[in-house]
Amino acid sequence: MARTVLIFAYRRSRMDAGSTVMRAHQLARLVTPHLPEVDIRLSACSRREVLQNLWARMLPKGAVVFATKGVVKLLFPSTADILRRRNCVLCLDVVDLEFKLLPGPELQAACYISPSMAGVEILRERLATNFGQGQALPLILPILHNADERIYGVRISPQDRARIAYFGNPAYAEIPASVAGQIDVLDGSTSAS
Repeated sequence: MARTVLIFAYRRSRMDAGSTVMRAHQLARLVTPHLPEVDIRLSACSRREVLQNLWARMLPKGAVVFATKGVVKLLFPSTADILRRRNCVLCLDVVDLEFKLLPGPELQAACYISPSMAGVEILRERLATNFGQGQALPLILPILHNADERIYGVRISPQDRARIAYFGNPAYAEIPASVAGQIDVLDGSTSAS
């Protein structure tokens, strides 16, 4: 019996983006020891339709394609159709994706992936709007957001007291004014920052 192939698809031009680093390269490394029977690969997908279609034809038949945010934003319906005809399972990781960019039924995805449990419910509501009345929704599954491996080796001088900090994109944080003065905000919105 052939092994299942799981492909983390990313855009080469987004190689250093946090969502690509964390939700493709790092996540592939994290799941590999737990899925020894699965052939896990990384694959760069072009933003040009003709190259996307060629890429889709080159993937193994029946593969599970985990499309990162950069791919989701630019995936053509024609590419998704080729994947479907090749019996590939298309999973869209919509981590931090703006709602206006959230694809609907045109990509024929088998599932949408949320990075949080709360996001699953929000995604269900949004997809119900995008898909319209009477259309069956695809699976909506959580794959919780992993911690960024790049901070594991960072040494921080010990402080004399505990402090609260938010590390990430400040645009994604809702910090109430009543506690804002007690929380340090460390900008981690890009790989460079």
